[in-house]
Amino acid sequence: MNLKEEYKKFYDHWFQEFKDKDITNLPQSLFERYKNTLNFVRNHKIQKKEKFKNSIFEVYKQHFEYLFNDLLKLRKRKIINNALILQEIDLDKLIEPEKLLYQNLIASLKGFEKLMSYSIQEGEENIEIPDVVSHHEITEMEKTPKGKDDSKDSLTSDERALLSQQELNKTVSKVQKGDINTITSKLDLKEEQTKSEIKKIDQEKENDSRSYQYTLIRFIKKAPALVGLDLLNYGPFKKDDLANLPVENAKILITEKFAENVILEEE
Repeated sequence: MNLKEEYKKFYDHWFQEFKDKDITNLPQSLFERYKNTLNFVRNHKIQKKEKFKNSIFEVYKQHFEYLFNDLLKLRKRKIINNALILQEIDLDKLIEPEKLLYQNLIASLKGFEKLMSYSIQEGEENIEIPDVVSHHEITEMEKTPKGKDDSKDSLTSDERALLSQQELNKTVSKVQKGDINTITSKLDLKEEQTKSEIKKIDQEKENDSRSYQYTLIRFIKKAPALVGLDLLNYGPFKKDDLANLPVENAKILITEKFAENVILEEE
């Protein structure tokens, strides 16, 4: 296996993915080739006494690891962004797990839109339902003399209907109040859960940022924007720009002759 050629092909694909707005073509066969190359570098063993070869393989291993993982992250971000705006993607450009991710996201989002539409329409219909009997009509009915027999049996069919509607309205009112209290309690609980999740995510981000090592570099020529190992966006850069980047990103930029280390002298 010619590692130099394999690395160049892999790097060109990663750079194209990084530069282009649309997702690049990654057939399953090409993905398997990248994966096999990475596994070869990971598992290849050289005698300890050959320090020079060992150091070269270690560099190749680090670079292959970064390019492989970053390529998949870039593609995942593009797939999610396209799904959120219901933008169609050519599935032939995706590997099998990416196809499933895109199709499941699209199905979930379309289902969400339908449920929201149904929920809104259902809410409007509930709000617009008028009362069949007004308070004035009920009051006038109660003032009307009933004769000798005041029992419900002596009421006319219309009066019985009015009384039944009054009782029904009271029952509905009680149920609605109970539903409102239940919904309010659920919303309060959901809000607390959301705040807890946000706090947890912020803590994880803070811990992640502390786990990365950064180094200062100076760009010796123009370079495009990039996504750091810490998932933050950097750039684009001009010649002589200074940037404090994750060490792994800085190593690749230095290796590809885009930048050089900046050594700060202590006074």
